[in-house]
Amino acid sequence: MPRPKPPMPLKYRNMRMSDLEWLIFQDMGGADWLRKYLKAKAKLPIKHYEVQLKGKGNDTGKES
Repeated sequence: MPRPKPPMPLKYRNMRMSDLEWLIFQDMGGADWLRKYLKAKAKLPIKHYEVQLKGKGNDTGKES
């Protein structure tokens, strides 16, 4: 069965971790856990970040 399409395009990102930290991260739930955690701990409402994203033209990797 194919994976469901993500709500937004996913970009490749790198994280520098030791092997021990990577195992702990995977045990906690990996990327799915991190996505949920970020949304739960965001300082501002998600709508604020969505508006910011649209304003930058999806170029989140570089500051203008």
